[in-house]
Amino acid sequence: MKKKIVLLVFKLLCLNSFAQEQEIIDSGRPGNAISVFTVGKNNLQIEAGIDFFNKNKYASSTFLRYGITEVIELNGGGLYNLSEVNGIQPGLSSFVGAKFHIFKGDTMMPSTALQVGVSFPNDNMLEEDIGTSVPNDEVMENVFTTFLFVVNYAFNERLSYTLNFGVNLDLEKSERNVERNGVVEKEEFTYFEGVYAFNLLYKIDNKWAFFIEPYGSLNRYIAPKIKLNLNSGLSYLVNKDLQFDLFAGHGINNNEYLTLSGGISWRVDFK
Repeated sequence: MKKKIVLLVFKLLCLNSFAQEQEIIDSGRPGNAISVFTVGKNNLQIEAGIDFFNKNKYASSTFLRYGITEVIELNGGGLYNLSEVNGIQPGLSSFVGAKFHIFKGDTMMPSTALQVGVSFPNDNMLEEDIGTSVPNDEVMENVFTTFLFVVNYAFNERLSYTLNFGVNLDLEKSERNVERNGVVEKEEFTYFEGVYAFNLLYKIDNKWAFFIEPYGSLNRYIAPKIKLNLNSGLSYLVNKDLQFDLFAGHGINNNEYLTLSGGISWRVDFK
């Protein structure tokens, strides 16, 4: 049975290996939802930006994507906190992963992809802010594995959506204090959280596009258990390989800072 599943996945990848490269750059910016498409074989794409938070705090981000086939890309990057943000001192949080384009959609069916990766958190945390909303301090310092399913559907030439949903999973066992019958005991558990993003995009013309994006997480350990944030902004297509963007976001039911972000996406063809 396992051999049949592996063979089926291999056939799907082979069938899609002749998929046409996107004529116009397809970026994960602006917003939190990642794109469903890969960058194409031997293409390198750079997505970088600066995030400004209220209270004069800011961070820089860089994400690199490289296509090893038409349907598989390697990606990775990091967010460098240049000032204290949400209890985290200046330092680098990084991510490495790969995206597999599963199906190129049509007028009836959406395009789909799978993103897998590993995230390495910034260890420079303020002691007074650790453990205030998580079950165990060590959880915040662990490496997380991410599985993200991506769906994209175009209603017409102007209006489309991209949906991301998946999980961040700590493969190492963590411990928490649990009270049973008045006695506090140590209990092992697997820490995980669900994540989601829904990016609705409208192309105003051949250059400008507007988006609105609710996103957040689902977590049984952190209040609120269902976190909701909202992004909205614009992107400007300079040419088929270069795009600028500007957007703002804020927490709806949590204390996430007001965020302003500006960035650039640039595709380079090494063929």
